[in-house]
Amino acid sequence: MKKALLLGTIIILFSCQESDFAKDREGFSSSMKKNEKSNSPSKMDNGRRLKELTKIEFEEKLIDFGDVISGDTTLTATYVIKNIGKNPLLIEYVNPDCTCSNFEFTMDTIKENERGLIKLDFNIKNKIGLNKFYATLRANTNSKFYKLTYMVNIKNNQNFN
Repeated sequence: MKKALLLGTIIILFSCQESDFAKDREGFSSSMKKNEKSNSPSKMDNGRRLKELTKIEFEEKLIDFGDVISGDTTLTATYVIKNIGKNPLLIEYVNPDCTCSNFEFTMDTIKENERGLIKLDFNIKNKIGLNKFYATLRANTNSKFYKLTYMVNIKNNQNFN
């Protein structure tokens, strides 16, 4: 009888702990979602998805600024995209790989045969040498992700020739 009572108590204790653990995990997950939603539009997922897929065309995915003299200058890489599909195109998010990059993108849906923009800014202050950066783009297309690249070779004033 004592063994049954002890076993029952252990089962109740472990089932309560699992329940509390599940609640803790739920709270963590939902707080993560709230944090994601409070970030910039590039990382939001609050309804920025269209179920209908379309096709996208890039004028270019690689922008090379070439050699640039160092200084307190911001370079802007502008990517032009075109909706070549039948359904509206929606940029769900843009995610640069470096926190030194700022960005903007067309928030509205892009209708068939219309164009949209993605701009990535990079401050070259205190940078020297070849710098290569990437940004991931997600849209409502068959290929879920696209990689955009921009690069610059930053030279100091004495070595520029």
